[in-house]
Amino acid sequence: MVLLLTLACSEYGFVPDQDVLTPGEDAGFEPDPYEPTAGCETFDSGWTWAASDALWESDDPADADGVAFYDVDYADALGSISLPDAHQVPPGADRAYRAVVPIEAVPGVLVDIQSDDGLWLWVNGEEVGHWGGDWQTEGCVNDEANCLEYVTVDPIDITPYLVDGDNIIAARVSNAIEGSWFDLVPTCVD
Repeated sequence: MVLLLTLACSEYGFVPDQDVLTPGEDAGFEPDPYEPTAGCETFDSGWTWAASDALWESDDPADADGVAFYDVDYADALGSISLPDAHQVPPGADRAYRAVVPIEAVPGVLVDIQSDDGLWLWVNGEEVGHWGGDWQTEGCVNDEANCLEYVTVDPIDITPYLVDGDNIIAARVSNAIEGSWFDLVPTCVD
């Protein structure tokens, strides 16, 4: 039918524009195959953590060049641990925690934190916040475990601090009295 119409039109001096398609013609359009983008389906929440030995002073641990443990350029090695880290810090001491987390184009990451006592959190060297007690002051975070004082903290959005590639997540937890505890649970959000 299209061939007959084309022949009839050309006989009277009308030549259809070859670039204009009429319904039913094959335009040769091939949709791109579906490729899932990086996001929550590729997000790995099984972060590998390392921790310092007991810290007996308020200064943050630093490497030989004076670089703090939460900085991306920190060079000292910390001992491997699993979270939650329970009852490993003696009363009157602190502990520093650090994870190197590869993240590629994740829409958003929330972290749920829990500590006995005060907790400081950094992402890529930027301080995200401090919750609970100060250095060697009681004040648990999201945990009533025998604490006289505690605060409830909603999950924290750390997305603005993240970069594509390796990210440094660091925390320091102060254990004023018995019963040390630290946990950080990441969740990806679309």
